[in-house]
Amino acid sequence: MLKMNTDSRFFNGLAGLEIENRIGLLLHRYADFNFEINDANGSILFWREMVTNSDGTAEPVYIKVSRGEENLFIWCFFLAIAQLAIDGLEAYDWVQYLYIDDPISSLDENNAIAVAADLARLLKDQDRPTLPAMESEAKAGRPQ
Repeated sequence: MLKMNTDSRFFNGLAGLEIENRIGLLLHRYADFNFEINDANGSILFWREMVTNSDGTAEPVYIKVSRGEENLFIWCFFLAIAQLAIDGLEAYDWVQYLYIDDPISSLDENNAIAVAADLARLLKDQDRPTLPAMESEAKAGRPQ
């Protein structure tokens, strides 16, 4: 389970924006697990399979995802929110910059390339050229 910082302004605008669908479209390019976000307590739960309980209702079998899978999920969450900011949605019109800290060291090589390509496409296709992106180089595997 992950916990969101529910005091952050980034999570204030999520209601009604189908954020789970937006994240899911990205996440399923890289991973084979599902998730659900509980807005009430700020938790995110993960699962790979569903089981049918005694009353015939399907329910998820929750799992602990690996650190790499967790990082992929966080990147997909970031990309989904970045898209909302780039699109200029009212809930994120206060965002002036996309700051990308430690962009690839937390992902394996294949996923780093795939996520970087999605991020580049997102930035290239933006209709809001006034939203610049900045990257931190301190932790990106380059000599200091």
